[in-house]
Amino acid sequence: MTSPTAAAEEECQRQVRHYQSKFPSVLTMTSLELLEKQRQGDEPLILVDVRTIGERQVSIIPGAITLEELTETLERRRQEEEKESTLTVVTYCTIGYRSGLRSQQLQEKYPNIKVYSLDGILGYSHTDAPLVDPVTGEPTRHVHAFAKPWRACANPNYEIHCYDHPNVVGRLVQVGGLVIMRGTQHMAHLLI
Repeated sequence: MTSPTAAAEEECQRQVRHYQSKFPSVLTMTSLELLEKQRQGDEPLILVDVRTIGERQVSIIPGAITLEELTETLERRRQEEEKESTLTVVTYCTIGYRSGLRSQQLQEKYPNIKVYSLDGILGYSHTDAPLVDPVTGEPTRHVHAFAKPWRACANPNYEIHCYDHPNVVGRLVQVGGLVIMRGTQHMAHLLI
């Protein structure tokens, strides 16, 4: 019999593969690979959380910045004529769709930086590394799974939060990519 944690991790990886397949040109990284690169410290990584404010208020991966902060950093480097090619950016969301989309956009706008899409905060929840409270920086056992369908992907040892309002989740399911595309258009406008 499979343990609840193993079943959740297996479902998480299945979902991650599904979403990553939608962005074949985007480089991918697992949470374990991220942790190893951070431990080695050979190459500076900029970790970018592309989730909503509500999701980020629950927990973040330590050291993450927002997409807005990344954009400011990249534009400042451009103005100071610093080489972009020395940067490696790792984006993450819940399980890989939004981070794949943002990674693709960043690759198009900044072709000289390395951009990866992580297996999401839910993938990260299956590692031994803690998530942190964004205000205190203290480790937390809370994670936001975005919506109920992705609860099954989170580590069951965490308290799992999600958007429960039926109108919000129903609308997201009903229009699917349209909501993401509108958000993408807005973010693309910010990046340009």
